[in-house]
Amino acid sequence: CPLVHIASMLSRLDADVLVHCHKTACYLLSTPDPYLLQCILMCLKTLTQSDAILVSDCQGLLQLPAGDGAIHTVEKLLDIVKNYPNQEFRHVAAEILYNLSTSSEENRAIMMSSDANTVFLGLLNEEDVLLEQSLRILESQANLPESARQVRTLGGIDRLLNTLQSRCPEALDAL
Repeated sequence: CPLVHIASMLSRLDADVLVHCHKTACYLLSTPDPYLLQCILMCLKTLTQSDAILVSDCQGLLQLPAGDGAIHTVEKLLDIVKNYPNQEFRHVAAEILYNLSTSSEENRAIMMSSDANTVFLGLLNEEDVLLEQSLRILESQANLPESARQVRTLGGIDRLLNTLQSRCPEALDAL
């Protein structure tokens, strides 16, 4: 498939070049082809790990359409994190969301309004693979006061303490 070949080439480019392809990458997130999705996720990961994400053209990346426009990029990435069968893809999608949440307050607000806090709180007790990413994202999200309130309202403090208790009980004894 030529599209897979093109995406494969894109996944090897520098972030400075990928800035010009970010809308296409977001659109292709809805592909059913796992190889194409892997390439697109790697493109977005490369882009979000660089300073190129701060370019004004890339602002609002989370609100770009994914696929036919029925959902936004943030919703598709959260869906991959929650439901995709391949753990590596889920981890990369979470890493992209983390990179975006640390890049701007606007991204944290978009993620909060898209129920990212609910998703990552839900993963605390279920997923060892995504535990570290979930904690990092929740920490980043807590920098937005409304998001910190939402985490508390959703029972996030109890979930965090339960996770800490189950992973290293001696840490709670020190508190």
